[in-house]
Order: sequence, then structure tokens, then C-alpha cells
Amino acid sequence: MNDAQGYNGGNAMEGRTMTTILYGTLRDDGTLQLDDKVKGLPPGRVRIMVEEAPAPRTLTETMGQIRRDQEARGYRGRSHEEMLAEEERERVENEEYEEYWRRIWAQTQTGIPK
Repeated sequence: MNDAQGYNGGNAMEGRTMTTILYGTLRDDGTLQLDDKVKGLPPGRVRIMVEEAPAPRTLTETMGQIRRDQEARGYRGRSHEEMLAEEERERVENEEYEEYWRRIWAQTQTGIPK
């Protein structure tokens, strides 16, 4: 039975429709080649809606889009000097942490690990 005849496409017992989105390729002969198996739906009749899917973007394209979106929101990012200052703060913090543990190890019977 199709939608025009009153079938809502859902499970009549539960009154809801289970949906999953899959990607695939439409072949020259009009058949579909799915990228993955259908998961999460019980066996039975299904309704397929086909729409053109955008081609996957490369990492470079994705990063470029993120940058354009950030710029459109007014995000300027950190300057080179801000990044260098952050690296220096982290270096000092890491050195203090290492020195803390050197002092503790120096107080043990085995001494500082090599």
C-alpha cells in the first residue's frame, strides 16, 4: 500500500516510523549500490527516498570552510606572538612539573629513574 492509500510507513503497533540514512551510488542502470548494510531497522518493506548527495570534501576544503565560517563570525584566532607566549608558558609549567618529580625521586632509595 502506498502513502496515497493511507499507509503511513510506520509500525502500526507502535505508531511511529523508524528511519535510517544511508549513502550509496546510483548506477547507470538505475539500481542503487549502498555503501553500508542497513542497520537498526527490522526486516520488511521499506520506502526509499533518493536525493543527490554532495561529494565528500577533502581535509583542505573542510579546514577552509571552518576558517571562512570563523572569519564570518568575527573570530580572528591567535597571533603568532600569542602562540609563542602560550608555548613558553607550557614549557615553563612542564619544567616545573618535571623538577617537582625529580625532587620526589631524589628522596627515594632507588633515586631518579634513568
